Amino acid sequence: MATSTLLALFAAGLALTVVALVVALVLAHKHRPRGHIAGIVAFIAALLPTLVAAELVGARFDFAPEARRIHLALAWATAAFLLAPMASGVQHWRGRVSRGAHKRISQVFLVLVALTVGTGVWMLSTRIERPAAGGGPG
Repeated sequence: MATSTLLALFAAGLALTVVALVVALVLAHKHRPRGHIAGIVAFIAALLPTLVAAELVGARFDFAPEARRIHLALAWATAAFLLAPMASGVQHWRGRVSRGAHKRISQVFLVLVALTVGTGVWMLSTRIERPAAGGGPG
């Protein structure tokens, strides 16, 4: 796959993922729980192929070590923390966690998402394409 195609697919996947998350947030703000849950499902469904595309981009390029280290640490933390708003959301749905607690946990997740996207853009700005394997003169 051409580098430009790969980067375009990744960017489109990331945009779709962010749009799904924004839709889920708007529906939560409007107190539309079923729509909010559908938005979260759409967010996760868009996130998974975006992560695959991110891995393909990571295999295609070298990045500044500091940018890569910081971005990957945040990306892993964000991925792990995704479970917290999901769990608090389920518990809120069941009446065991207050809306405020779920909202605060979700806000922490959103900060992590913003930091992950921001450091990802920074990391991508440092990219250097790796030479194709076996592509040099013999």
